[in-house]
Amino acid sequence: MEFLTVLGKTVLLRPYVFVPLMLALAISVSLMGRTRTTIFFLITWMVAFACEFSSTRTGIPFGWYFYNDSTRGQELYLSNIPFMASLSFAFLLFGSYCLSLLFRSRSRRQGSQIYIASTALQTSWSVLALSVLFFALVDVIIDPVALRGDRWFLGKIYYYPEAGAHFGVPIANYLGWALVGLLALGLFRLLEPRLGAPPPDANMAGPLLLGAALYFGVVIFNLAMSFWFQSSNDLLDRRAADRLDRAHALSAGQRTAVAKARRTGAFEDIITCQAPFSQESPRKIRKEDVASKENAHGKTTPIAPRS
Repeated sequence: MEFLTVLGKTVLLRPYVFVPLMLALAISVSLMGRTRTTIFFLITWMVAFACEFSSTRTGIPFGWYFYNDSTRGQELYLSNIPFMASLSFAFLLFGSYCLSLLFRSRSRRQGSQIYIASTALQTSWSVLALSVLFFALVDVIIDPVALRGDRWFLGKIYYYPEAGAHFGVPIANYLGWALVGLLALGLFRLLEPRLGAPPPDANMAGPLLLGAALYFGVVIFNLAMSFWFQSSNDLLDRRAADRLDRAHALSAGQRTAVAKARRTGAFEDIITCQAPFSQESPRKIRKEDVASKENAHGKTTPIAPRS
């Protein structure tokens, strides 16, 4: 019962993983059938989990990184790995696979139907290589955004102990993604002939286009988030510059007011000023705050106002 409760919390916490996964499964069933879909997604998840398990302990193949357990109890974990993290590899690889089939296929028209891919092409090495490339490239966009999860609803769930060369992500991470894609698709290709006769050639235009749309949907979402981060940073930079300008102006105003009070001797006149970088109410500077002392040459040296 507790397992089901945590699983339900996981789905609610990570709808941006669960929804694309369900869409990918539905598209895959119409493209490859239930058996091949099950094997494809199971192999991909197992390979991804094994690589994450290894990398968080040995640094291979993604480089050293760690999950911080900030969502433990809110979502399902397998050992130290969030369950949904490894699942995301599966639908991303499927989208990459559909996109590569679109690139490699020669369409043919039969009446109102368009046949884009043959079943023989689905397990070709050329499709495998192109799928691995698309799979690694999509993470070039995803991982820098995910690493900044504290800026959006993902949350800060993992970190690299040493910042990498690509927006804090090490290059080894992308090589690791390519390895996951290569192993998963390679194993699927080896097992596929043992899964019985493949389904006859069918109109695959719809499933492939939907799979490619899923891939580009993920890309667009992450690009939108990265542009939002940049806009937020620009706004923060402008605010910081404004506060710095205010601080300089107020400091100059304080110095002018103190100098005037010393010249006129009107120490009892209340001079108000705003403290730099503070939202406190104006402070009052009186005679004791601008008291002076005589130095060896008979000149006076102002004492800084008390905070």
